[in-house]
Amino acid sequence: MMSRAAHGLLIAAAEERVRQLMAGEIEPTSDVQRAAKEAWPKSDDDWGTERQINAENAFFDLICKVTDWDTDVDKEWEPWRLKATSEELIEGALVYRDQI
Repeated sequence: MMSRAAHGLLIAAAEERVRQLMAGEIEPTSDVQRAAKEAWPKSDDDWGTERQINAENAFFDLICKVTDWDTDVDKEWEPWRLKATSEELIEGALVYRDQI
């Protein structure tokens, strides 16, 4: 079993890869990563626009299909997703479903 410290380091590394992906420092390597990058709000003005909402919905449709994930029945994800921002949801999904 992995130690809590080792698990924390893996999560931190994955979160850093998400940051690099969204900043354009690394290129997306999968359709899921490309969809995540498209769904990420481009600015404060972009957040909540029709474009951003549609892209975020498309990202979640794709990640659920690719990873056989049902967010409606995932009890660990459900309470967290109700409080998270778009950026936190996208990052969380990439890390939680091992897509980064």
